[in-house]
Amino acid sequence: MRQTGFRLEGYRYWILCAAMLLCPFPVLAVEGSGFGFAGELGVGYDDNVSNWLANRAKRASGLVNAAVQVGNALALSRNTILQLRGSLRVEAVTDYEALNYAKLIGSVRLVHRPEGGFYAPTMALTASAAQWEFNSSIRDSSEYQVGLLLMQPISTLISGRLSIAGTQRESASRVFDLANRAVSLDLDWRATARLAVYCGYQYRRGDIVSTAAMVGNSGPNYSVADVAEVIELDDAYGGFAAGVLAYRLEADTQIATLGVNRSFSPSLSVDLQLQSARSNAGADIQYDRLVGFASLLKRF
Repeated sequence: MRQTGFRLEGYRYWILCAAMLLCPFPVLAVEGSGFGFAGELGVGYDDNVSNWLANRAKRASGLVNAAVQVGNALALSRNTILQLRGSLRVEAVTDYEALNYAKLIGSVRLVHRPEGGFYAPTMALTASAAQWEFNSSIRDSSEYQVGLLLMQPISTLISGRLSIAGTQRESASRVFDLANRAVSLDLDWRATARLAVYCGYQYRRGDIVSTAAMVGNSGPNYSVADVAEVIELDDAYGGFAAGVLAYRLEADTQIATLGVNRSFSPSLSVDLQLQSARSNAGADIQYDRLVGFASLLKRF
């Protein structure tokens, strides 16, 4: 089995997080042309990091992440902008170090807004490529995504986004070779000058991965193994020695998101987000996951 050359363990992880936040990395504004940087630091909780069955004991963990992003926007015409972005994100799963990762992402977005006043929609074509490096060798992977996005002002305070996307992930193992298609609807409400509330819904059809023990009361029932497309030993939880397997399944997944963003200045804000996901891979094969995050966002 291939061994990853990137190990996010102990003090090295925290040094990387601190270095990313102390450096003046920026973010690109959604609209307009120009160059920008941003940083993010967040803490959270995931009640089902191994994505196990709803009626079985789950593995939960705290999360700590940090990210930086740099981007540039080029005006191609009066109504069309080309946005280029690069970002680096690292995350620590506090109770399962093998799930720590770094993710490098590059993306391009072609944005067009036709004439027509305030209520004219904005359309975008997006493409991205990413490289994941985990402390679990079977999870190391490349990810590619293409999508279409429609942004529509509903009022002066409310806007909506409708998007469709396809994602392909190619990993160091067969079990994490994943593909899915998704449609998403998001709403943003500017409640006050400094407070924004947002919510979203996504329906996703495609592959998921579940990890569980081979035997024992917490092990999978036979129906999971019967419908799994690929089954491999999972090195994140001890592999063969611990009797832990990773299962790739095809499932319908629904994801609901609710968040609040409080700005303290034009460049500094705090974001609170709660996300609930439910995957259904067949009769009695259901996965529930709840993830909460509190993040500090800074633009330069």
